[in-house]
Amino acid sequence: MAGCVVLPPDPKREPILRIETRMHTGTIRRVAVDAAGRYLVTGSDDKTARVWDAASGKLLQTLRPPMGDGDEGKVFAVAISPDDSMVAVAGWTKTAEAGYEIYLFDPTNARLLKRLVGLPGPILDLEFSPDGHYLAVAMAKGIRVYYREYWNLALSDDDYCDSSFSVDFDPTGRRLLSASRDGYLRLYELGLEVGRLPRSDSDGYPRPSSVEPPLKRKALGGYFPYVASFSPNGETIAVGFDDSTKIELLSAKDLSELYLSDPLENIGKAKLTNITWSLDGKSLYAGGAYIDKTTLHPIIVGLDAAAKNLFLRYQPLSYQIMDLKPLPEGHLAFGADGPTVGVLDSQGHRVWESHGSILDYRGNPARLRVSGDGTIIEFGFDTLDANGNNHRDTAYFDLTRLALQLGEAPPQARLNAPNTTRELQQNQGVAIGGKFDNPSLKPRIEADNMPMSLTKETVPTGLLLGKDSRLSYYDVPDRQRWETVVPGAVFAVNPSGDGRYAVVALGDGTLRWYETRHGKEVLALYVHPDKRWVAWTPEGFYYALPGAESLIGYHLNQGVDHEGKFVKANQLKERYYQPNLIARRLSPEGDRLIAEAVGRLGDVRQVLTRGLPPKVELVSLDAAETPGDYWLKVRVIDQGGGIGPVSLQLDDNEVIQARDPGIPGGSGDIVTARISPPSGQHTIVITARNPLDVASDPISVPLQVQPRSGQPRLHLLAVGIRDYYNDATLARGVRFGAKDAQAMARQFQAQGAKLYAPGKVEVLLDRQATRDGIVAAMARFKDAVTPDDVFVLYLAGHGFAFNGDDYHFVPADASFPDRDTLRRQSLGEALLRSFLSAIKASKTLVMLDSCASAAFFDGRGPGQKGAIERLATLSGRAILAAAAEDKMALEGEGGHGVFTYALLEGLGGVADRDGNGTIEVGELADYVQDRVQEITLRKWSERQVPLRELNGASFPVLPRP
Repeated sequence: MAGCVVLPPDPKREPILRIETRMHTGTIRRVAVDAAGRYLVTGSDDKTARVWDAASGKLLQTLRPPMGDGDEGKVFAVAISPDDSMVAVAGWTKTAEAGYEIYLFDPTNARLLKRLVGLPGPILDLEFSPDGHYLAVAMAKGIRVYYREYWNLALSDDDYCDSSFSVDFDPTGRRLLSASRDGYLRLYELGLEVGRLPRSDSDGYPRPSSVEPPLKRKALGGYFPYVASFSPNGETIAVGFDDSTKIELLSAKDLSELYLSDPLENIGKAKLTNITWSLDGKSLYAGGAYIDKTTLHPIIVGLDAAAKNLFLRYQPLSYQIMDLKPLPEGHLAFGADGPTVGVLDSQGHRVWESHGSILDYRGNPARLRVSGDGTIIEFGFDTLDANGNNHRDTAYFDLTRLALQLGEAPPQARLNAPNTTRELQQNQGVAIGGKFDNPSLKPRIEADNMPMSLTKETVPTGLLLGKDSRLSYYDVPDRQRWETVVPGAVFAVNPSGDGRYAVVALGDGTLRWYETRHGKEVLALYVHPDKRWVAWTPEGFYYALPGAESLIGYHLNQGVDHEGKFVKANQLKERYYQPNLIARRLSPEGDRLIAEAVGRLGDVRQVLTRGLPPKVELVSLDAAETPGDYWLKVRVIDQGGGIGPVSLQLDDNEVIQARDPGIPGGSGDIVTARISPPSGQHTIVITARNPLDVASDPISVPLQVQPRSGQPRLHLLAVGIRDYYNDATLARGVRFGAKDAQAMARQFQAQGAKLYAPGKVEVLLDRQATRDGIVAAMARFKDAVTPDDVFVLYLAGHGFAFNGDDYHFVPADASFPDRDTLRRQSLGEALLRSFLSAIKASKTLVMLDSCASAAFFDGRGPGQKGAIERLATLSGRAILAAAAEDKMALEGEGGHGVFTYALLEGLGGVADRDGNGTIEVGELADYVQDRVQEITLRKWSERQVPLRELNGASFPVLPRP
């Protein structure tokens, strides 16, 4: 319709999970440097560009263009303006129907400044002119040149028969050189001058300026010229090839050949794809890869300007050199597959080198073995050491135990390797699987040159096919049931023995489980090379080892004209950290449990589309009149998702909630809190959440607190229950509860006086330990405990996990007509966390000797261990817990429950393993863990492993008697 403006569609609104290790996780396609050589920019298949300090390798910014599924958003090209004021980013960047786009970023704050739209194909190279006034673009079958002041087209040439991977300006900026896989080099005489290009014609649309047809010449060093580069004086052109080790030197006047060099002619199968000159023009550098037997090795060579004498050979810790750029003082920047980015000095020595933090699953796909139900997997992976030597390792992951271990899985795990056949290995090289005798499907597979894995499923009969970034399931003989896009090349695939799941090892460093009926992803695992790991579901529920939850997060598109935002998984911890739910994801009731959790908590893909978390800014931190107290003021800014509670953490301990949920707050609100840290050096971490519990990026404030006068005091609240007087069904399994609490109180009172001043001690036994009685006692401790004190909470009785991950301690007056009633009568996670956060002492130890009776545990989750771990993680307090089964508590040891018996032994002095006269939290945890396992294995031939979550606690608990 005339007069109507058709707006391009927004990019995908649904959050996209990404791995974030402060380094690329995909191949680094391009490298760019500014004129002064201060900054280095990289673009990657992981759909980000990154800005680095060229001297130190420090990551300065991550640029996040809009992205989508599959290839959408992959960055193939980057350029930084000579004055470092702008970074251009492009590639498979098509989020609008108007064509492909180039994104222009401010590198100082990662803000998206502008888009250039309407390009006809993926962008493969970008280059600013030496004066920064023009931007050249190489594309699939064509080039463009934009005038930066108005972003008008200065040149457009689509007369290409194949993709152009290289554009380069000469030192004057008036000539442009391109190289194309159609075999030709093209030299354009642009005649561009600043200010001479009209902003637009009368109709308001920009027009290309008139440029003479280029000088066009067939390259001779190979079939596919990849990079062509002007020498710094503009007189010579060097060309590198995608299918050859030759380097061709041409005259920049007429493209006549000067010299053809082959520095790797004796090395075998190799190619030197990338080429660049040193800034002084005295040297040439070329990069690529060669194959030694079956292994791909990267290589960088240095030659003199005539390309006749080889003076440098360097092999980074990578797989293939993708790009090279010169830096001042003869230094050289490189980007590589692997991924790897780094800088060499003029002698070829490494200045710095940064590697992707992903395990490499390439190689033998048969190293992926899977248990019958898919809950245990064994996987092989490769790593490179500091000397560039490749190491092949094996690890296994047990989902039900939430445990990762190096080495092969034990035989009782009964893991199955993929069903390989000689025929497929011969036909496909890297393919594995069952006998392949389908003639109609075979050509379809052989026509695809991407990385491929095959395996034959047993129930039902069929074929799983992984190639590039797709996973497919075929019925026999020739029916594709489903195909799904996966976030990386498929390096291995193997079904579970029951045929319910397909486990795949991917090029993004993850292992993922897909159900075989419809190809839906149900679970993913990322293992960092340092062995931290995190597992998650598409709905957002996750479990992570300490420090690992920051390794994943969600990219949120903000529209076509805005940079993407990134929300880390630990910003969603309050709602989505669910250990038990992850442990039971593949169980028969896993789908039901996930559906119930989504009903209570929501799917992260819907929660994050309802608005970003607030932003927090520090206003002031001022000393109060009372010594050691401070007034903290922060500004909370609404970013569309609303404002909820503001939380403060002291050295990772949850200490205060400065705004209650639901209190109205407008953008820019000032929140004030009075804090009382203990003496010493501390870090205060401030976050704000929106009403859906999505937290802001935290801000950290260092604080030095002077020592207070007086000796620290030791406080203990001990609760022990044997008599559940309202319900006899609860009496089983807690025979020692009251006795254990009394013994614990005696131990602390007897030994504590040697190290601490007397503090508040309360012991609640049986009928004293009602819900109201415990809550009232907790309230009395809130005012009694000071920041420099030590506080110990001991609970013995029944405990259980409600909804899989919320820990509840059952008071003496509870009854069990049904689970919901029991939950309401118990002291749940929220109440316990609220109490612990109100205790001013950062030196807090929680000891839980609670068991879950089979009388009221319905098997919906493994129960306490995951729930207590969640409590420890969210509260930031050190927790030791038994989480024992019935028979452990009933049998006991030495007149006590096994866990408390080991605690009393350790506190009695034997845990002082370093002999310094005090029992510290870590020492006590080590002793109890070893002792409980020894006792339970000896008495019942079953190893009981106590839970320990110390959150970095290292303070003395008691002196040695």
